[in-house]
Amino acid sequence: MTDPLATLRAIADPAQRAKAASAAAEDAPRPFRELELEALRALVDAHGGTKKHGAVAAAAREMGVSGEALRKRLNPAISDTAEVYAPEGEPGLFFAATEDAVDDLHGWALLDQELNDRRDPTVRGALAAGVSPRQIQEITGLTGDLLTRLAATSAGTAVDVPLEVWESAVPYLADLALTLPMERPARDAARALAGVIGLGVDTHGYPLPLPPGLTGPEFDALSPEEKAERTMATKWPEVEQIPLPDPDSAQAGPDGWAASYCAELTRAATESSGDYAVSLRAVAGVLRHVRTTGTLPTTGDSRG
Repeated sequence: MTDPLATLRAIADPAQRAKAASAAAEDAPRPFRELELEALRALVDAHGGTKKHGAVAAAAREMGVSGEALRKRLNPAISDTAEVYAPEGEPGLFFAATEDAVDDLHGWALLDQELNDRRDPTVRGALAAGVSPRQIQEITGLTGDLLTRLAATSAGTAVDVPLEVWESAVPYLADLALTLPMERPARDAARALAGVIGLGVDTHGYPLPLPPGLTGPEFDALSPEEKAERTMATKWPEVEQIPLPDPDSAQAGPDGWAASYCAELTRAATESSGDYAVSLRAVAGVLRHVRTTGTLPTTGDSRG
């Protein structure tokens, strides 16, 4: 009977040996993990060893991963002190006052939360698209336990929602505001979504009559990003302000925006109570329904 470890060890090229062991490790982690590390060390040694600057980066390129990802796989086999850059990282920021530091910490915490809001939907989508947990782990450095948890949840995966459905969702949310205990969450969502897809709306979230240049076959053929740019550059005499998306939301598109927005709504609902929490959850439910079905909710559809 053929010994699978012996077969892998017989692969002469260390990069190919490491890749083969990495693939096999999904079924039998421990022995293949040891073999993978052994092959990765051999690959780094083939590029001059840990004392040679650039050896880890060169080995990482041969493996098709980032240098940081390879260091994480090898840790503690390879010490960061072998690299030229200082292992302690960058010097701390200068703050003229304690209050400035506190403000910056709040800003960092908000950005970190936004990244975490994007993480789970991105990983779930990658798994649904056929990216292996092993590859996700190598690219992101996320733990196997976290990937297992994300894969096991019943959150589902978004579908390719037509732009016209997203456009119809804007007045739907504006109408929804009239049925909720508090109107503000649905109106804010309607205007935010309108900004992402380049749709002019009034202060209540209802679409406005389109000015010249924002309708017709030529405009319809534009991408969501191009539509947003043209909308922002167009003069709308009927209103004083048009919803403007932040750059990240515009780049993410309506699905990426909705995923992050739902996470924010859910977190805010958890921290709130009463009518406000009910309204927040209702809006999140509508957006999730659109993302996972490609349709607007109808009577009887769950919005919670």
